[in-house]
Amino acid sequence: NYREHMQRLHRWIRGDWQITQWVVEPRGKDFSAIARYRIVDNLRRSLLPVAATLAVLFSAFSPSEVAVWSIVVFPALGSGQLVSAMLNITSRTVDWRSSMTIFTRFESLVVGIGIALAKTFLLGVFALHNAIVTIDAILRSMWRLFVSKQKLLEWQTAYEAAATRNTSVLGFVRFMWRSIIISLFCVYLEFHSGQLGNALLWFALWLSAPFFAVLISIERKNSFSFSSKELLYLRTVAARTYWFFLDLATKEDRWL
Repeated sequence: NYREHMQRLHRWIRGDWQITQWVVEPRGKDFSAIARYRIVDNLRRSLLPVAATLAVLFSAFSPSEVAVWSIVVFPALGSGQLVSAMLNITSRTVDWRSSMTIFTRFESLVVGIGIALAKTFLLGVFALHNAIVTIDAILRSMWRLFVSKQKLLEWQTAYEAAATRNTSVLGFVRFMWRSIIISLFCVYLEFHSGQLGNALLWFALWLSAPFFAVLISIERKNSFSFSSKELLYLRTVAARTYWFFLDLATKEDRWL
């Protein structure tokens, strides 16, 4: 569900930005260089949708000819997906010691590339809304960290997120209203200026984001049934996991 994913992403970004003080001295002195690099890399990754959105807006309303920026945004957003897919495809298709047939290797290649391209397309469709969620998370975390000192550990359980689920088009329009208003305003400015370019396609994609959110949030029915042995194993794992958190996630440890 797209709504649940974005709510979870909002919490993750808040957490990443709340530990920025651990990058530098004196708090970061106990961290290795690679640990501090990982913190900085998480911050960089969270800012990617913001940078992509700014690049599109700059290409749309800059007086100079910079339409290329609206084109390179897609590969910039999908670089992680594409590189990961290529590495996975290479490991599965080049290893001739595997018993996979030629057809299976080709099918793996096509499916892997197709999934990576689909994810890249969706990252572009949701780029504006993702950027708004990111900015909101960063501002909230900075306010709570340096001003209010409250709700630093605010989070929502999966059960609570599912309870407010609304996967209709109207529900996602309400959820993404800020990105829709900004997109409409950009379309107005684009037509008013009389300089229609590649950015107009981006604005159209951003306006259609609620419809794509509905499509990817459709609940797939799983008809798979477990055997009694498998059910017993799953219930045992669930029980052990429950008792693990019950014993170790205490009030003294902030329930973490």
